[in-house]
Amino acid sequence: MLVTDCHCTVIEQNWKDIARIAWAGYLNDGRGVLRIDASRTDTVSPRPLMFYQPLTLGLAEDECLLAEAYDPTKEVVVCVVDCGGRHTCKASHLDSTPPAIYAQSERVPVFN
Repeated sequence: MLVTDCHCTVIEQNWKDIARIAWAGYLNDGRGVLRIDASRTDTVSPRPLMFYQPLTLGLAEDECLLAEAYDPTKEVVVCVVDCGGRHTCKASHLDSTPPAIYAQSERVPVFN
């Protein structure tokens, strides 16, 4: 079950990719935000474009506050950018944690 303080279908539909990329980003760069551009899609896949932005790379104030306080072993700070603006929230899945999804993944995350 997905738990988030913003109800966004983009997060629910892409949770495994979000968790996998966020955990890889955390392992590589420390705390940060998974940014999703829901207004565009990749040319190969209908999924939205996603990338991990570390806390050290100039996040907005609200993003910094969430990125400093989340538990990366259970949660992901997600910023969804769509035609309505920028929406930042914490998301977690009770049955699928970022480390568990990353460990089961056969695909290596791509860092932009």
